[in-house]
Amino acid sequence: MLLVHFHTYKDVVDQLLVYANEKGLKDITLVDGLNENEHLKEDKEGKWQNIVKLKLYGSDFTFKPKKVLKDEVETIYSEDKKIVKQIGYKKVFNKDIKIKKITELIEEVPVHLPLKITSLSKAFSESKIKTVRNLDKWNTKNIKSMLSVFENAKTFNQDISNWDTSNVTNMSGMFKDAAQFNQSLNEWKVHNVVEMEDMFAGASSFNQNLNKWKTTSLENMKQMFWDASKFNGDISTWDVSKVKTLYNTFADATSFNQDISNWITSNVTIMEGTFSRANKFSYSLIKWNVGKVTTTKDFNKGIQSILGEDKLPKFTVPITYS
Repeated sequence: MLLVHFHTYKDVVDQLLVYANEKGLKDITLVDGLNENEHLKEDKEGKWQNIVKLKLYGSDFTFKPKKVLKDEVETIYSEDKKIVKQIGYKKVFNKDIKIKKITELIEEVPVHLPLKITSLSKAFSESKIKTVRNLDKWNTKNIKSMLSVFENAKTFNQDISNWDTSNVTNMSGMFKDAAQFNQSLNEWKVHNVVEMEDMFAGASSFNQNLNKWKTTSLENMKQMFWDASKFNGDISTWDVSKVKTLYNTFADATSFNQDISNWITSNVTIMEGTFSRANKFSYSLIKWNVGKVTTTKDFNKGIQSILGEDKLPKFTVPITYS
């Protein structure tokens, strides 16, 4: 019998407690605490070969997981394929525990996100649903990656402002081409996020203030608001002191005109296309520190008349245009 180096007995108890707490039950423990780090055994056929002995308020009982797979949990759908009855996930090469992609027409998911999951990468990409029941209730405190979660989810527009993003490091492509999404995210804790490349690229309805975001770890803003044609949210207070690239960050963001003149850009090396065709942007950037910038091609392409020489940073390399 193979040991499954994935779920331990303690994992089982922790997940059961999530459900039990809803019923006011908070005292589920293992009968033998010494085996809490023991792993479940593989049971592909679902023959109830794992027995977890538990104690609830002094009374013993057993829990028998059915099918146990190596390094993964299967997704279980309702017969009509519109409801996820059990969320699937698997261990991936970088040791993340990644949710299995949810199919495009799913209308409902379980209230509880499994505690083992650390990555929601592409979970709802290509979704055709505006709101997914229970999605807003997920506890996402263990999530590190939200890469492309709603990419190309053309109609998605659900309030997920209560999600806990305090441990997330990657939000690249999260709402890329999510054309209808326009919900407040200002209360999110993003202080650990390093990657925001393409985060709102093509999110053509998004227009929310993000001035409460603490972006102290942010390094990559490549194409972050590219073609976010309605975006004009306040981001003036962002800490961009670690950011290295502003490649096409506001390119084709045709409504954007916020005062970001006080941004500390001293570590940016790439400013190619930063405001290309952002035809409303008119604030002076003369105070920007651009000493490390090596690429300025198309920086203000198409808007030279409103972002002219008198407002440009003091680049040491000339701007060229394609």
